[in-house]
Parts: sequence; structure tokens; C-alpha cells
Amino acid sequence: MTVIYGWVLSGLYQYNETKESFLHVPFTKNKGIDLFRFDKNNQLWLLMDGTLIQYNVSDGQFHIFAGNNGQTYTSFCIMADNSLWLGDSEGFISLLNPEDGSLESHNLFAHSPATTSRKLSMLSPSPSSANIYVAFEHDDVKIFNVLSKTYQDLNIQEKNQLTILINCFLEKNQKELWIGTDSGLFIYDLDLGTCKRIRQDPLDPYALSSHFVSALFKDREDGVWICFHQNGVNYYSPFRPFNVYYPWNETHSLKGEVIRDICTDIYGNIWVGTEDAGINCLEKKTGTFTNYQPVPGMKSLSHTNIRGLAASGDNLWVGHVIHGIDLMDIRTRKVIKHYDLLKDAQTVKNSTVKCIKVLREGEVLVGTEDGIFRYDYLNDRFVYATQFPPFAVNCLYEDRVGKIWLGMFNRSYYFNTISNSGMYLQYDKLNTQRHNSVNDACEDKSGNMWFATVEGVIKYDFQTGESLHYTVKNGMRVTLLSVFSPMIIIIFGSVPQTGWFALIHRPKKSRPTRKHTASLLGSSIIIQLSKMKTAPFILVQ
Repeated sequence: MTVIYGWVLSGLYQYNETKESFLHVPFTKNKGIDLFRFDKNNQLWLLMDGTLIQYNVSDGQFHIFAGNNGQTYTSFCIMADNSLWLGDSEGFISLLNPEDGSLESHNLFAHSPATTSRKLSMLSPSPSSANIYVAFEHDDVKIFNVLSKTYQDLNIQEKNQLTILINCFLEKNQKELWIGTDSGLFIYDLDLGTCKRIRQDPLDPYALSSHFVSALFKDREDGVWICFHQNGVNYYSPFRPFNVYYPWNETHSLKGEVIRDICTDIYGNIWVGTEDAGINCLEKKTGTFTNYQPVPGMKSLSHTNIRGLAASGDNLWVGHVIHGIDLMDIRTRKVIKHYDLLKDAQTVKNSTVKCIKVLREGEVLVGTEDGIFRYDYLNDRFVYATQFPPFAVNCLYEDRVGKIWLGMFNRSYYFNTISNSGMYLQYDKLNTQRHNSVNDACEDKSGNMWFATVEGVIKYDFQTGESLHYTVKNGMRVTLLSVFSPMIIIIFGSVPQTGWFALIHRPKKSRPTRKHTASLLGSSIIIQLSKMKTAPFILVQ
């Protein structure tokens, strides 16, 4: 039989699960219960109208511990060794001897600035140390050590220049103390003494859904549940799969509202091409962004509208809409050359770049509205590759055996570099014709090809010609798909966000569950969002 206790304004009730009924604990009738806890001896301790009560649930007997000289108890906690500490309205924390009711009291304001209120509103024991986290009314947080009998002021309000109301504590680990307040969540670094404030942001779907944090709970998987006064519950995953970046006006923040392409270089930097703000580089050393845009009168980017990026050694290839290709030296961050993309001698307008791919052997291919261009190393120029179809190319992919896959409108095409021949996939096999457009492609560890289309995901077995089509009917939340990784499929659906992207990382020792699909990812992968108002959904292969 499971026994559950709960309290309301009229006292304490005991719930019997077998009988599905509530029984009112008699001595609590019409009394206000501020707090109750069970100790290790299954004794129930209650704080009722400023008085501490010990209740024996087996025989119904109770014992009252009243304050001395008008002293009012305001909170209590039970430590790991089953000792009970009391907080009162005068700023004292006291160790209770249940045998005789005597107290060992310590003044938590002995060396603190004078304050109008000394009421200790909350005591929370540390699960990993001999500390008690103490909140006092209208002011701040203290840490009391039960062994040394000393305390420390955290000065949260002074550091944040903000008046707060503290509602709850959670020691997330030995380094972090989480503090729920009426002004957001504060994360205090117990080693460094620094404090970070997490606030609600109506424009960010991954931010807190409210500023009034009422309760914090850590589950057995180390996930944290954050409760709010009115806006429901948020969940914080222990696997930390996402680092999300938004475009801001700050100096070292992401710039641009529309992201078109992303790549990494040999130094671990991440390059982000946008339609409206040139290129952003997420610097590995600093974790901040550096933005590059055209500079009048200087040799710089040809335009802010970037349509393709690819890094090869110290070279960064940058594709534009009608301005051809720029070559940037990654070490110096200077544009060192510009290339035109002209199909023949009679063409005067550059082809519009849609994607750039550096093959394993170093060859550079550029997908455009007019087909494929390849870089001619001998003559240092781009030439039109007539061996590929003369149609718009949305994506380029090189599989493990060297075949080059092209995603196009109404079709997909592969090119065998050994036989120097290619072939369209049969419509009755891949059936991309009715899926309108192939946006991206990748290969899984079994050699199957996966295609991202505007109507879902297609898995294609090159050996058998069999294909499978995944849409909302198979559990996908939306069908419009833009980006692939060999281990995951990233699908975009509607929420009010633009211009941001996220890095996904896999913790080395995480134990994946159904709730934490992102923990199944490989080392790192980019989610990129286009001008569509979009956000990621992850389907694990």
C-alpha cells in the first residue's frame, strides 16, 4: 500500500491509494501547513503556524517544539545524517535535539550588513556536502556549513543589481547551485563565486517560458524540471545537445537573418554564409563570431548574398548569386582572388551558385542554376563541366566509392568518376518527380543513400534499387526537409524564429533514451535554418 501526504489551507491529508480516499490528520484541522518532511526514521516533521511538530505516522502521536521567548520558526531541513536544522524569524539557524528539545543556535547575521528583515525563509540541505543553502526574506542567499558553524553571503542581488524573491534551490552538482526566483533562474558557480541569470525571452522557444520560477526538481537521469507560477513546466536535458545562436547587434555575435550554407575548416572554425550579412566565422579559440562583409575600395567579398561555402586547407571558397566565386585565405582572412562562372565565351553573366563541394581528392565542384562548374587547377579558373546535366543543382554529395550525387528539381543524378558516366535514378524507384525537389543527400554506414525532399525523406538502396519514403504518416512532424547528416535527419517546421543555427554535440558517456534523441548524434553537426520561420525536429535513423 502506498501512502501519500498532501496539504491544503485546511491542514494535512493522508491519501490511501488502495481505498482511493483522503483522511484528514486530526490535529492539523484548519491549520496552515508551511512545510513537511519525513526523516530516515519515518517520522513526519511539520512546520505549522510557526511551530515545529514531530508526528509518528504509525501510532498517530505527535510532539510539539515551540519557539522560546516569542521565537517563530520559519523553515527547517533534514540533513543526510538525519539531523534537523531550524530557521527562525530572527536570523538564527539552530540544530534541534529531539530528545529534550534543546537548540544549538548560530547567528547568520553576525558579520553581515544590517538589514530590516532577518527572517530565514528557506533552508535547503546540500546532497553532496555539509552545507545548507539559506534564503532570507527580501534579500539574498547564504551558505551555512554545519561542521565549521560558519556562513558565507553570496550577494546575488548585489552582483546582478536586482531585487529578487527566492522561491527554491537546487544543487545541480557540486559546482552549480540553481536558484529559482521571481526574476528568472540564477545559476551560481560554487567554485568561482560567479552568477549567471537565465531569463524568459519571448522570441526564443528554447528559453524559459516564464520569469517566475516556483520549483526545481532533478530526476534520476540528471534532467532538471523547472516549474513556473503560471506557464507550466520546462525540461532541461542533462545531455546539452544544442548550442543555439541568434543574430544580435553585439560586436561578436552572429549577423544575418537568412543562413544559406555552413562549413568547417581545418582549424575547427565554423563558417556561416548568409544572404544579408556576408560571412560569419565562429572562432574555435574564443567561441565568438567574426563577421566579414564587402568593404568599398578594398579587396573583399563581392557581395553580402552568400549562396555556397566550402573549405579546403587554407582556402575558403565563397559562392554568390551573380558575382561568381571569391577565394579567401583562412589564415589572413583576406579575399585573395575572384573567379567568374561563365558557361562559354559568349556568356556575360555569372551562373548563380547553389552549392560548393570539395571532393576527397581535392577537386572543387560548384553547383549552379546552369549545372556544374569545376575548378581547373592548371589554369587557375572555373570551367563548365559538360559531363554533368545542364540543370540547376541543389546539392552535391560524394559517396564512399567516389560516385558524385546531384540533387535537382524533379530528379536525382549520380556520376561515376571511374567510368566517367552518369545516370538519372529511375522515377519508379526513387520517385522524386512527385516530390518536386531534392535538397540534400547523404550516405549511411550501410551504403544506403538518403535524400531530403520537400515532401519528406527517401531512403534508397543503390544495390537493389528499393526505396522507402518517410513523411508525416511515419511520425515525422513535417515533410519539408533541408539538411542531412549521416546519422540523423533534420526536419524544419513552423515556429516564430529566423536566422539562427544550432550546433549539436554528443556527450561521450551519455545513455540515450527516447526522450533524448539528440544524444545519439555523432561528434558534431550543423542545423541550418533558412528564411523560412523554422525550428529543428530530429529523427534518429
